[in-house]
Amino acid sequence: MMDEFEESLSYQGNGEFLFEQAHATNMTFEFSQDGQTLMFTQGAYQGEYRKVPSGQ
Repeated sequence: MMDEFEESLSYQGNGEFLFEQAHATNMTFEFSQDGQTLMFTQGAYQGEYRKVPSGQ
């Protein structure tokens, strides 16, 4: 997997990054203003990661 991904992650502004892939649907990553949540989209799929307070 070392050299598997050669595409770059580009900053789109407002905490949003775009990962353009040659052989798959592009992914968009967006960070919330408070930095506690990461949202991603790839085609019809969406996901969300939330920071968990330490100790949980």
